[in-house]
Amino acid sequence: MLRAPDKWTEMLQLFREKYPDSDINTNSLRCRLKVKKDRSRKRVRAEDDNPTSSLVPVAVALPKSTKLTACESCRKKSKRCGDATQNDKCERLQKTSSSKIQAFFRSQAGA
Repeated sequence: MLRAPDKWTEMLQLFREKYPDSDINTNSLRCRLKVKKDRSRKRVRAEDDNPTSSLVPVAVALPKSTKLTACESCRKKSKRCGDATQNDKCERLQKTSSSKIQAFFRSQAGA
């Protein structure tokens, strides 16, 4: 009865025979009885230095290979990290070398 055209109506009739007070419809019954996929499990890695680990595998969360999106200082202060940050102690903030406007005009006057 895997791909029968009226499978869910037949199952609904069987369900109503067993539970006559139920107000369930065909779609609700289908959603309840639908095969659910298993969630993915963490990869299991055995510890090499522990001799008992070969007998019983231990689930260890493997380190993620993604790049951190913010530096430690910005994460603590919950601020945006990078050039547009409002955090003065941001590790990724590139300090621009700026000179005073008078030094600019002095260099232009001598040329």
